[in-house]
Amino acid sequence: MNLPELSIRRPVFALMLTVGLVVLGAVSATKLEMKLDPDMEFPIVYILTELRGASPVTVESEVSDVLEEHINSVEGIRSLSSVSSEGLSRVTVEFGGDYEIDVKLQEVRDKVALARPSLPIDGDFNLSHSDGVVVCALSPTDRIGIDIEPIDRFPVRDIDQVLGDGERAAIDRAADPAREWCRVWTFKEAVIKADGRGVAAGLERIDSHSSTVKLDGESWHVQPVALHSEFCCHLASGSSPIEVDVHEIMLDALLESG
Repeated sequence: MNLPELSIRRPVFALMLTVGLVVLGAVSATKLEMKLDPDMEFPIVYILTELRGASPVTVESEVSDVLEEHINSVEGIRSLSSVSSEGLSRVTVEFGGDYEIDVKLQEVRDKVALARPSLPIDGDFNLSHSDGVVVCALSPTDRIGIDIEPIDRFPVRDIDQVLGDGERAAIDRAADPAREWCRVWTFKEAVIKADGRGVAAGLERIDSHSSTVKLDGESWHVQPVALHSEFCCHLASGSSPIEVDVHEIMLDALLESG
């Protein structure tokens, strides 16, 4: 006997079954979590570059096109566009929803670092992003690198292969091992970003106990930057200690001004 025949012969049973399904659906609907403002992170990266006094045509050919050429090789790009106006380039990179924005931001940052020598910009700049905080270092004369990381995210026992002589022991002896590990990591990252070769420069070759690092014939001065007690931040430059001016800019204000 199939369901239609059973429903005709026993209408009360069919009615009760229907009512039961309706009640079950209603109860389930009330338990569904609904948010008017759900947590969402859009996989979009913006690169803003200023070239004062340059015409839109010059900005497009010497900045926007150069950045797009380098960034275009990053995997997972859904759309890549740019807007070039007088003295300002804005490149927008949108990724598919299946990608982690932090990972893709790091890849874009690496491509921008590779493009720096081809950009007609005096001095140097460098970016770092972690846990909702973005830092941008600008220098009118020196090559620079900057890195920031949250202290509580660092696993003290992992990635020993990037440590040099004595660094593992110093971390184990520290009153706050996570803070010391974060200090060592941001120190090394700042140097390899200023160097421009990334991890190929050899993290294990960088001695974080000295403020001056020599790497393949070049010297880098590294200094801490105090931004927040829960973060470690280091700045590497190609000269002796430089004076650091810190300015806080909220993202909403930056977008409104553009």
